[in-house]
Amino acid sequence: MANETVPTTLVEPLRASLALNGLGSTGSLPESIADVIERFIEQEAPAVGSLIGTKSELASVFQVAPSTLSEAMKILASRGAVRLRPGPRGGALVAEQRPVLKLARSMVRLTGGDNSISDVVDVRDALEEAVARDALRNRDSMDLERLHEHLDAIETASDATDVYRSVLTLHAAIAEAGANEFLKLVYLTAIRTLLRRTQKVSPSTPENDADALRVDRTAVHRALVEAIELQDEQLLRDVLDRHSTYRTA
Repeated sequence: MANETVPTTLVEPLRASLALNGLGSTGSLPESIADVIERFIEQEAPAVGSLIGTKSELASVFQVAPSTLSEAMKILASRGAVRLRPGPRGGALVAEQRPVLKLARSMVRLTGGDNSISDVVDVRDALEEAVARDALRNRDSMDLERLHEHLDAIETASDATDVYRSVLTLHAAIAEAGANEFLKLVYLTAIRTLLRRTQKVSPSTPENDADALRVDRTAVHRALVEAIELQDEQLLRDVLDRHSTYRTA
């Protein structure tokens, strides 16, 4: 049996990069940690299989609890940036990236920079019907269960910004139910950017009333999920015609 090569450890270069560039303040703490590690991988281009660090090492680098670090690792794994290896020699290893994932991450860098939020919203709106139709045709029972959970989150949102973020999260779940990988990645890039960069939302109702917005968004999105559940394309088109946009401030 061939001896297994011990992965190169990247924890000290990562520590140096963090000291130089800082953590940043976009998104939650696990999202910020994931962003730092992802940027580090993109900039340093380490070999596939290189060990970024064990969970304990990375928790020490970022000075966070193991549970927070675990959430960051889950985010990175879901993005395809790392693979997680259990055991005493385990941790986060650099994953092999497919071309479509490289493209999606390059788009995240672009939309996270100087691009206007309105440009990102335009991309999201242009893809909305195709994403919903893809979900309608390919959803399964687990997808539908998750969509209903996200609907409940919209209905219990605390204010207009919470409504907006809950709606975006629902739309991300709709995209995840689809089968078109490229469409999904482009759309989720736009959703992720909006979630990161939105600080405050004003509802589009004339009264500027968060309660009215919550009721309206809940009704529209329950109809959207119903169309996906029933696989009714005409109902889907009718619901999307009712779909409104928001202003960010």
